[in-house]
Order: sequence, then C-alpha cells, then structure tokens
Amino acid sequence: MGYSYIVYVDEKGNVTESKFWAADNAWIAEQVENNIKKIKFEPAIKDNKPIKSIHFVQHRLKIE
Repeated sequence: MGYSYIVYVDEKGNVTESKFWAADNAWIAEQVENNIKKIKFEPAIKDNKPIKSIHFVQHRLKIE
C-alpha cells in the first residue's frame, strides 16, 4: 500500500501543512496523515540560511 502527500516545511524543519496526493487504499489515510505532521525535516539551505521548502512524501506499507 502506498500513500503520497505534498508536505510544506518551515525554516526550522517543522511540517506546517500537508496535502493529500494519492493512496492505494484509504483505510488508514488519517493515521498516515497524523504521522506526517510529526516528521522533523532538516531545513533546506539557500545562501547559508534555512528556508521554507516543499517535499513529496511517499509512505509504502507492507502488511504480512
């Protein structure tokens, strides 16, 4: 199963917003989205200063 989101990150590496992109199955989409908000990114750097950034995040789950 896979879940994809566009994630907006601030200068401190915190997720400020996430937008659903696609899912193979939506039965745990809410849990995946709640976990995306907890991800801590290393800030993007431009001219030696941290800046806001946008990421495409894909979760791949394998259930056995």
